Amino acid sequence: MADLHRALGDATRLRILKALAEKDLYGAELAAQLDISKPTVSHHMAQLRAAGLVTAVQAGSAVYYSLRRERVQDALTDLTRFLVG
Repeated sequence: MADLHRALGDATRLRILKALAEKDLYGAELAAQLDISKPTVSHHMAQLRAAGLVTAVQAGSAVYYSLRRERVQDALTDLTRFLVG
């Protein structure tokens, strides 16, 4: 739960999740779309991957990122149980 909240507690990571909700993207595409550096994308993606919210596939020298929609839904359920339960 803490990894999830840490991942969601940053505006840039939320912007990354929003972009990935629209379509899967390469790291360079995310960097350009969000006007951040590639190393910054990598840093934030490490947090999002640790929380299980995204997957990464190496494609040559590039990395292709995808949103794990089922994990996002599970996270909402977990949060609801934690708050209500």
